[in-house]
Amino acid sequence: MWMDQALMNSAQTLAIYSPDYIKDVAAYSKAELYATWWQDPGGDKRKLIPVQVRETVVTPLMTMVSRIDVIGLGPQEAASAVIERLNASDETEERARWRIGLALPEIFKAAYRPNPNFSGRFEALESLYRSFQERSVVALVGMPGVGKTTLAAEYCHRFGGRYGGVWWVRAEQETIMLSDLQSLGQKLELPLSNNVEADARACLDHLASTTKPWLLVFDNARSPDAVRSWLPTGAVRCLVTSRFTEFWDIAQVSRLDQWSDAAATNYLLSRTRRQDAGGADRRWGSGAIGRAPRWPAASS
Repeated sequence: MWMDQALMNSAQTLAIYSPDYIKDVAAYSKAELYATWWQDPGGDKRKLIPVQVRETVVTPLMTMVSRIDVIGLGPQEAASAVIERLNASDETEERARWRIGLALPEIFKAAYRPNPNFSGRFEALESLYRSFQERSVVALVGMPGVGKTTLAAEYCHRFGGRYGGVWWVRAEQETIMLSDLQSLGQKLELPLSNNVEADARACLDHLASTTKPWLLVFDNARSPDAVRSWLPTGAVRCLVTSRFTEFWDIAQVSRLDQWSDAAATNYLLSRTRRQDAGGADRRWGSGAIGRAPRWPAASS
């Protein structure tokens, strides 16, 4: 868990590649997944930099990642070579470029602030990002309290910089949903009337004409029919969260289940800063905190 947090918060990660490193499949695949594929799927942030100290057969995906080769060099020579490479103008310019690109769009609204204790849902974040490469509408479904809203908000903060704007729409009631869309129209400085439905439609029509993708989150939708006629078109991406599962006709569906026992145990150890894995596992398994559906939502 601590390694996961470090991979999330670091600007770059150096992976010392050797045959010994890739023998540990768990650490090897996790580091690459967290540092590269879900944080930097396009490779433009240079989050993961392999440093090859011995000849290593890497996975096909990693062959695409630029690496630093120090094979045959002694420790001091290798260290100097790595530092020289990281201080090269192309590397420093690239880091500066993507740091600027991390800024959230000017128009941004999410349900929650970034969660420093977010954990246990990294694969789900990656799945959402990949789903938006294939479909413009993704439905995140699951039982009440499993963490759908928390995950959607975290996606907004982590990937919001890739969009021209991010806006949160409360979709549990149509009147509230239309009011939130009207508020977005006000942010966009559109000429609006006193008709909430007309203003909401005008906002969606405006977004449909934009060239840079936007992200709209329709949170807690009651059913597909409740949002079907209000999903924008064009370059806009829509993330719908719902207890209802049958969204197949309008969206790509991603189901969110409860945490696994291992994820919950790791979370307890991380938050309490204790080493008693057996005790954490028993507390989770006892139902005292873990088996109630609300626990993952509060914790993740």
